[in-house]
Amino acid sequence: MARRADKNDKEFLVDCRALATRWQGADPTAFGLTELEVDLFETRLLAALEARETAQKARILAKASFVGQREAVASLRSLFGALVGSVDVKAKREGPKKARGVYAAAGIRPPEKPGPRPAPPPPENLEPTLTPGGAIVVTFTIDDRARGGLLYEAQRQTAD
Repeated sequence: MARRADKNDKEFLVDCRALATRWQGADPTAFGLTELEVDLFETRLLAALEARETAQKARILAKASFVGQREAVASLRSLFGALVGSVDVKAKREGPKKARGVYAAAGIRPPEKPGPRPAPPPPENLEPTLTPGGAIVVTFTIDDRARGGLLYEAQRQTAD
């Protein structure tokens, strides 16, 4: 073992465990210690090892608790969204004049009026393929900025 204590706790405890084993099987007076000092060293080592194990268990528990919290909040968010959707349905049934009362009774703000939607991005890498039956299959890629659900309608014009 090095002359100075390792700064890394785990490595320090491993080194101390090796020393405690060595010192317990030797005559401590041969290297300037008493049996009482060696016993005290071993007692403190055992306390440190136990504290480290307790801390590791606490970290594992904290991580599990955090995951549990995240799942519980996700479940609550899902239910909240569904319930707000039910309030929206009730407000629409009541009509525009009574809708504000429905939202006020529920304690939630009415939905904001949607702004204009941006135009979808143009398709890229267009590759038309003619099939034997005369149909054309067009494949392309789009960058929908992770919005998902974009639909494109392709129309074919024939000459008259």
